[in-house]
Amino acid sequence: MPDQKIQLFYGNRGLLVNEAAEAAVQHALGETERSLGYERFSAAELVRDGEEVSLRLEALLNTLESPSMFSDRVVVRIDQAEQIKKGGGRSGGPNGAALFETILRRIAAPPEHLWLVLTSAAGRDSELSQPLLKAAKQFGNVQRFIAYDNDNPSDWVRHRAGGKGIRISPQVAGMLIRVVGNDVGDLDQELEKLSLLHPDASELTEAMVAEAVQGHRHFSVFAMVDALAQRDLRKALDVLQQQLEQAPREHVRLYMLVVQQFRRLLLISSMLESGKPQSDILKKLGLPGFIGKQAITHARQFKYAELTRVYALLGKMELRLKFEAELAGVLLREIFGNICRKTR
Repeated sequence: MPDQKIQLFYGNRGLLVNEAAEAAVQHALGETERSLGYERFSAAELVRDGEEVSLRLEALLNTLESPSMFSDRVVVRIDQAEQIKKGGGRSGGPNGAALFETILRRIAAPPEHLWLVLTSAAGRDSELSQPLLKAAKQFGNVQRFIAYDNDNPSDWVRHRAGGKGIRISPQVAGMLIRVVGNDVGDLDQELEKLSLLHPDASELTEAMVAEAVQGHRHFSVFAMVDALAQRDLRKALDVLQQQLEQAPREHVRLYMLVVQQFRRLLLISSMLESGKPQSDILKKLGLPGFIGKQAITHARQFKYAELTRVYALLGKMELRLKFEAELAGVLLREIFGNICRKTR
């Protein structure tokens, strides 16, 4: 951990952002001093107007400027740092302007007693104040934790599992990621659950993971995509209805998962058409054993021409789904019907 008095951690990997911030606090204070010299604030709350907020902001400003009576060091953590902006953040009021000016000044010249830790869920640099980001890079330590849709944190899963006293192979880690997604916060929760369910297991198996993740919010989506690949329209529509009721704005994500699945089936079908053996196809896919074999079985349910037609249809639907959200349910049902309909 760099011995920096100014730290900025940001990105859409909330678990890693929080862990980095906690490590910085621990490094600066240690366990014994933490209760005496640590304070945490939310910038989103501090930029609002109102007497109560003004009093809270005044307490922060005093902490930034004055040493503590109880500790030689004071660590101030401010979350939602994307709200610290020159124009006053979300509210644009005097509290926001005062917060921005003070933070920027203290980044450039922190008092001897002060360690400042800023965090943000901002996924892009442009979401942060550019003067603040520039100053943090110049005078402190900045770390960015970003996950992209196609990220595959298999090594992270295996290392994290090891830290919890359990072993997991690359294949089983891949299976967990496919069902749960690549958000490390979600993955960490599932690994914690698995460590409690199987404390004595020498290594996690596919069966252990499959049983544990059934309650995860992504599992039903996994089942929906799997049902489409098996042409089980009724089951796919049932899960779709459930998903749209629970999260009406998630239609684009559902669509993208279907696209990802049928892109894979199209690739498999192409390799099958060219006569590639199953072993070569599994190696090319890079999926856990049983998932790869399952995908090949699903691909055999379709003719190559059918998959080409489905993939073309999915491409045509993309813009409509993004810009006609009110028709998302109708459009997705139409897509599902076309996928499951067999052609002569």
